[in-house]
Amino acid sequence: MSVIAVLVADGVPGHQLTTPGMVFTAVTPVLPQVPYEVRICSSAESVTTGEPRLDLTTPWGLDALTDADTVLVTGHDAFREPPPPEVAAALRACAKRGCRMAAIGTETFTLAATGILDGRRATTAWPNLPELAALHPRVEIVPMGTPSVEDGP
Repeated sequence: MSVIAVLVADGVPGHQLTTPGMVFTAVTPVLPQVPYEVRICSSAESVTTGEPRLDLTTPWGLDALTDADTVLVTGHDAFREPPPPEVAAALRACAKRGCRMAAIGTETFTLAATGILDGRRATTAWPNLPELAALHPRVEIVPMGTPSVEDGP
């Protein structure tokens, strides 16, 4: 079974919180074995979503990232700010062991702030491209034109 860790923080848009679970569990009814375990995790015990504001308990902490095959970093209110040190360390540890990582929307800022994207290709929502380039000059910014940017094994 492949483990998908969805990293959330305060201000996560509701659809970014629920869509990964819907996508990765949609195939479950037609397969003999469950192919994915989706973990909603955070550095806090609970998060408040974006509008409409909902307070949610997160079932897993950052330790859920230690054996994840894929980490999805969702959007949140403070995406321009560097992540808390414990979040940055957990993400760097995932990258070091070769975990697949993806940022949803503006969360490219979070991955870039950890140094994970230095020397790599990345993109974000088009209105934020100049700011991403200015804040993280070591990241090769790719203008939106395709729905995703793949860089790595």
